[in-house]
Amino acid sequence: MSDYPSFLKYLIDEQLYMIDDQQEVATLEKQVVVEHDPEPVRDEPQAEAQIQEPATEYKTSIIDSTLVLFENSQSADMVAGEKAYLEKILGAVKLKWEDVVKQNVLVNPIDDKPNHARVIAFTANHGFGVLPPYQVSEQSGQQVLMAHDLATISGSVEYRKQLWAALQKMFL
Repeated sequence: MSDYPSFLKYLIDEQLYMIDDQQEVATLEKQVVVEHDPEPVRDEPQAEAQIQEPATEYKTSIIDSTLVLFENSQSADMVAGEKAYLEKILGAVKLKWEDVVKQNVLVNPIDDKPNHARVIAFTANHGFGVLPPYQVSEQSGQQVLMAHDLATISGSVEYRKQLWAALQKMFL
């Protein structure tokens, strides 16, 4: 444990306890002495703090993740059948259920535009304005895909084909 660089005493000014698995706990307590160099006192007047107006435009950083928007008026979670169907869809583009952020827009409405790299909206309440369905749109550095709800998609071969083509464009 003595291999630690000597500069650590300048970073940590609290008492440290080092634990070694081969020794008893009672002998482990070591006291760390931190030496502080006194700073010279300056008699310079401090500049007055200048107040700056906050920027009116806030730029949020885009998180490299996928947001799935859906609607369920019965619960905050997705309906079990739709969840199982969505897990199959996500698996086709090499994603897992745990890899995506899920949001029920009826329970948690979208106030601001999401800051995720990819947004898949199975609802028209996505906050991105009017988007053509099953086409990947670029919105402020984000890829957005709007589709019908999962129950409608699972019942239509045409919608499934369109969704698959759009997901391939988005992920593969």
